Parts: sequence; structure tokens; C-alpha cells
Amino acid sequence: MEYKITHTRYGDYRLYYQLGWTTGFNRKVLDDEVEKLIVENAPEICKKHNFTLEEIAVYDQNFVKCIISATPKTAPTDMVKIIKGKLGFLITAAYPEIRNKCYKQKMWNPSYYLESIGYPTKRTFETYRKNQERGRGPSRDL
Repeated sequence: MEYKITHTRYGDYRLYYQLGWTTGFNRKVLDDEVEKLIVENAPEICKKHNFTLEEIAVYDQNFVKCIISATPKTAPTDMVKIIKGKLGFLITAAYPEIRNKCYKQKMWNPSYYLESIGYPTKRTFETYRKNQERGRGPSRDL
């Protein structure tokens, strides 16, 4: 993937984020149908909020990873709240039974991994995902 420079009348930037999060209590509820819903709807959510979704994928039925570009004015935490919130709402509206399978009926684990990137490091993301599966937070060696 090539990371492009975005040109605006106010400036130029190349700002990409790698974002990942797990389902509530790491439940494996993101089956093929839910994955399709995520992949189909995430670009529209991002476009509506002026983000650019470069990549999105679901791993092990409990982990979502995406690469997103946003303007420098966009607070990264706002971006995370919007994406997780809108996707969670769509999923639980389409598949209400999923909510009962997740911890305290929360679609997503409240934590997330966010990194500004120039070139994504797969090892970093794999370490984080494996630590989440073991019930631990992010590793200090990321």
C-alpha cells in the first residue's frame, strides 16, 4: 500500500492510523455475515465523517483492524468512538442476539489499539491481538 499525501488549500499531510479492537469479552461473534456487514458499511461511515478507509479486516471472529486516513483536525479518539459506535449499532440492529453473547451486553471491548503509521507493522498488531486473546492489555514491547 502506498501512503499518499493529501493536498488541501490549508496544507498537505500524510496521516494514517492503524486501529484495532476486540469484541466484548473477546467473544467470537463476528462470523462471515457480520464481517460482510462491517466491510460493506465501514467505508460509508468513514466517508460521512471525512475519513478515508484504506483497509479493514476481521480476524478470528473477535478482532477488527483497519487503516484509516484522517485530517490533522480530527481527534483520533473521536474517530475511534465514531467507527466503533456506528459499527456496533449496525451490527446489534441487524443481529440483536449478538449483544447477549458479549460481556455485559457490550458489543465492543472499551479498549482499542491506535497507532499513527507511516508503514504498518504487522508484528506490532499481531502482538497486541495475541495479548488481547490472553486477557491482557497491550504489551510493553510493542
